[in-house]
Amino acid sequence: MASPFVVQVRIADEVQANLNIAAWLREGLENLMGAQFGVGKSGEPPKCGVDPKLVTAWRDVVKAMEAMTNCKIKLDKNAKTMAEQMTPEDERNAVRAYIRSMEPGVRGVFIRGELEWHNEH
Repeated sequence: MASPFVVQVRIADEVQANLNIAAWLREGLENLMGAQFGVGKSGEPPKCGVDPKLVTAWRDVVKAMEAMTNCKIKLDKNAKTMAEQMTPEDERNAVRAYIRSMEPGVRGVFIRGELEWHNEH
């Protein structure tokens, strides 16, 4: 079973990835809406209505962004609480668990870099 610290980091990475996707989808929908209607004289799309499928897609993106934002807030609060309660031994275990959870190639490069730093200092 994965360490709670590793789970925390992985969840944070997934939340950020989903926020990035939602932002990309929002921009894509915005571009699609502009392309559908052309650009008006003021630089704004003409206000003549939107395809209901676009409205539904936009609503889905907004809901996803809201859910991901709420998740990120809770995750950050939990991470802060965990960090405040960690002992030095907990901190070492968290770092160890995180490093061990890395892909082997990434882990090897990271450990070799840290060993080089250790040997120089």
